[in-house]
Amino acid sequence: INDSMLSTFVFVIAIVSSLFGSLILSRKMKKMGFLYGLIFGLIYFLILYLLSVVLYTGFFINKSVLIYMLMIIISSVIGGIVGVNI
Repeated sequence: INDSMLSTFVFVIAIVSSLFGSLILSRKMKKMGFLYGLIFGLIYFLILYLLSVVLYTGFFINKSVLIYMLMIIISSVIGGIVGVNI
């Protein structure tokens, strides 16, 4: 697997795991799926970002990091909303 495919694969896995994580959380909470999804997404992103800072690259914020954060938060909010309603 080349580097571009690997980074895409990691991105997709992060999005899917944030979706399912917030879905499970909001399903257990049974209310406020949007809020719990948002909080889950923020915490999940911060954990991933801090691990990345410590283990690999150092502290930086650029356009790709902000897009990554936005996609994780959006998928977490969607998972939270769906989790409350199933």
